[in-house]
Amino acid sequence: MSKAPETTPQIKEELAQARNQWVFFDSALTLKAGESAAPERGANVFASSENILSVMEKVTGMYVRAGA
Repeated sequence: MSKAPETTPQIKEELAQARNQWVFFDSALTLKAGESAAPERGANVFASSENILSVMEKVTGMYVRAGA
């Protein structure tokens, strides 16, 4: 998406934020050897996935307004 001709610098910034949130999401989902599924892990999965959804909804709106 970031290389599409309709992608503005603002959209690129939002996509970068979604990528950053993905790192947190992936980290929250990944149990390392010897780790237990702590309650805060679920909260981190929830928060990061909601952040990704929010950013991508914003990006969708930006593309719509751009006429893409």
